[in-house]
Amino acid sequence: MKHKKVEIPARPDWWTINMPQEHTVQIGWHNQGNDWWNNTCADVLEVFGLPGNRFYYKPYPDHMIFTFKSIKDAELCRLLLSEKIEV
Repeated sequence: MKHKKVEIPARPDWWTINMPQEHTVQIGWHNQGNDWWNNTCADVLEVFGLPGNRFYYKPYPDHMIFTFKSIKDAELCRLLLSEKIEV
């Protein structure tokens, strides 16, 4: 089986563009412990891989935002983390 070479841009900057709200998933801190956050981030990494290709994240004092390149991935993340997202 021949592997297809995937070219990764040297400076991916798609997340710097003002992404629509549908592309973002926001998770509040709400005093969860380290294990909770380790598991949450591990869930995202297991499905979407390392940040930079399909998503980017940015922590803030009261929440973390995951920004996805596609709406489909953002919806999948919402389903994956549905128990952890407060509506």
